[in-house]
Amino acid sequence: MRPYFYRYVKKKIIYPGIITSLFVLWFRFYQLHTIDQQQTGPSVLVPPMKSSRDQNRRICIDDKGELVQDSRFKDLDFGTGRASRRRFSSRTLSDVRCEDNITRPHKLFAPLHNVYNFTAIEQVPRKIVLQYDNFKLSPPHLPTIEDRLTFCAGRGGHDLVGRSSQHLLVGKVNIVRNGTFELPYDCGYMNDMEFLCKQHKSDVHVHALSPLIVPQAYAYQHFIDGTMPKLIQSLDVLKIPEVKILLEKPRNQIIYEMLSKLNISTDRVLWYEPRKIYSADYLVMACHAPPLHPVLWRKMRTVFGVRSAANPVGAGRVVLFTRRKGAKNIGRRMINLDDVIKALTSRYAERFVVLDIGFQKIGEAVRFFRNVSTIVAVHGGALYNMVFATPKTNVVEILPYGEPRHHSAVNIFWAQSELLGLPYWRLYEKTVSPSRDLVVNISKLTLALDAIDNT
Repeated sequence: MRPYFYRYVKKKIIYPGIITSLFVLWFRFYQLHTIDQQQTGPSVLVPPMKSSRDQNRRICIDDKGELVQDSRFKDLDFGTGRASRRRFSSRTLSDVRCEDNITRPHKLFAPLHNVYNFTAIEQVPRKIVLQYDNFKLSPPHLPTIEDRLTFCAGRGGHDLVGRSSQHLLVGKVNIVRNGTFELPYDCGYMNDMEFLCKQHKSDVHVHALSPLIVPQAYAYQHFIDGTMPKLIQSLDVLKIPEVKILLEKPRNQIIYEMLSKLNISTDRVLWYEPRKIYSADYLVMACHAPPLHPVLWRKMRTVFGVRSAANPVGAGRVVLFTRRKGAKNIGRRMINLDDVIKALTSRYAERFVVLDIGFQKIGEAVRFFRNVSTIVAVHGGALYNMVFATPKTNVVEILPYGEPRHHSAVNIFWAQSELLGLPYWRLYEKTVSPSRDLVVNISKLTLALDAIDNT
């Protein structure tokens, strides 16, 4: 009797209960997904990133000492899905008021260049979503097995091979009615629309304002990688004459010329003053843009007047960037700089050039790099000049590693080289001082230059 009773309970109660529970969970997930898609449109998510500790080290080096790509990353692209951060169930009434009765976003698949001919801010859709195409990073060129092993053990470098990017492939332009802006505010993917809707007594009020306060964007290099992609993405909106743009006062004169290349005159720029609150009838929020995407960076290069054709192979100068003059951050200097200069002079003779000061004019930089075939530099702001280089210009970055441990953005120039179509070489050198000075291994540098000259 008892075994029969147990079978009856399993068959009539437990098994149907499990099936019903699974169905309810599936239905609930499907319902939330559908609501979210209707309210915010599809969003793009990055697949979970695995740390380098989780990788099998043997996949980095083959029997010949060559870097190979993990098959797990080979065909891995960004997928579409529901962003849990933006779930409809978590939206508040203030979010709805902030969006100013937005129903569905206006979707495009390109930066806003000659897409619209806006003449007034009232013509701009309240929300524009831009979907960018996938792109993948190829592994850097590494001259020795030691360099390859260091790359595989480094900070997320191998995780990026074969991936589109660490950043989402979505850009957004939002129009907030009767908004106020003050710092601190994250001008990136984590920007909070509700923050802009809080009403404060403002110090400066204009009809239309686009705040683009990016950390340290008063400096040349961070204006390029932080502010320029946002300006390039949203130019059709920002070129409306009544839209003022809020920026930090530049430290480098060349930034003013970059703005003029975008037809943004200084009379349309408000220079940010600390502790002031800015308000506008229309806040144009253009912060949400992929900082690293080939479409934006190559468009930037076109705006600067860089030609899209590559230089003749082997015909250009070889340029060495040094940090002898004008460097804002001390350190990362070549201890054996004289030996490096002697070796490169002996190798390239009159084709070799040492550059230790920055450019003051865009035209000057563009003309200089038209006849450059290889750039050699220690990791630093001077490498941002690669944005003026023509395609196929080789970039050799000497990357310090070791103590002190703290060192950010180690992959930024690799990524930028990939975006601009520039072959990228990386040489690791251990630091020999707390300021991350280093001694360049000239034999290793010669190996890289031999490979470059023989291609």
